[in-house]
Amino acid sequence: MDFKGLALVGMISSFAGSLAALATAYTPLLEWSLVVQRFVTTGTMIFLATLRTRSLPDFAFDGAAARTWFAAAWRIFAGQGIASATPRAVDLMMGFFFGVVALGYLRIATRLADLVLNTLINPIGQLWVVLLAKAKDSAEERRKIFLQLSSLTALISLPGVVGLALVSPEVISLMLPAEYAPAAPLLAVLCALMLFAPLTNSRNSIFTALQKFNFLVWFSVLDFVATIAGMLVMSTFGTSFMLTGAALASILMIVLALPVILRNMNAGFREYGRQLAPPYIAVAAMAAVIIAMQPYLVGMSPQMSMLIKVITGAVVYVGVLGALFRTTVRNAISTLSAR
Repeated sequence: MDFKGLALVGMISSFAGSLAALATAYTPLLEWSLVVQRFVTTGTMIFLATLRTRSLPDFAFDGAAARTWFAAAWRIFAGQGIASATPRAVDLMMGFFFGVVALGYLRIATRLADLVLNTLINPIGQLWVVLLAKAKDSAEERRKIFLQLSSLTALISLPGVVGLALVSPEVISLMLPAEYAPAAPLLAVLCALMLFAPLTNSRNSIFTALQKFNFLVWFSVLDFVATIAGMLVMSTFGTSFMLTGAALASILMIVLALPVILRNMNAGFREYGRQLAPPYIAVAAMAAVIIAMQPYLVGMSPQMSMLIKVITGAVVYVGVLGALFRTTVRNAISTLSAR
């Protein structure tokens, strides 16, 4: 199976769709941005896949080849299908416990969070299969790619998700009427859950690249079950707390799946922690400064409050990284330039 080709096509298509959605969001056709994203992503995928294959199917049949293909394909489809079903289960539980109004607020928050996910995390996530497929015969090369991509994911995604969480009231206020304000806490929770992304988001891509298809399926099942269980436990405390319960899945993935990944990548916990610590430290400093500033922003317009938070957050995040962790940042960025 052409994992490298599929990953490249998916990466470019996802990025093109995200750009199209962002561009549409700043036009009078705001409500069509997600539709545009889907059409652009799908259209780009079909176009690039057609260019890459450059062949027409024939009518020959090889039973052995078919069995080999299906043995891998059904597990990939099952794992990805279960992973895709997990967000729908979250929607169903929100609607069941708190009604359609709460579900509507969640869908608004989810769409905004998805823009960040598709712009900052998913394009980098597609690199996992591309680069690991190249290094499948070299354990040392796999280890370097794993550590560098993990660090790169954290460096790029963490300020985005934490920043969106901190400005979620302003974003909702600027984009939507006042009656949609309850979507802001849900958006903040979704962004907080994405703090686990550098640790968990690459799981399926890594297992696919390494052809560990059984792990792919079983961890997807565990993720689905843990999400439901965590939300059930927290459902008595309100919408935001129930959504927070989904963090149980990420915690279990860190406890159970991460050791398996580290073992296959020939990386140690301490080495892995040293790679991820700088962006987490920098984003924690950024969040602390913005939270400390919050009382001084009361009474300001949403535009001014958001502008101050964005500028301050960017200065603090880049400043901490530049002052304390220049080498780590340089090594992570070299992953893209060198490969």
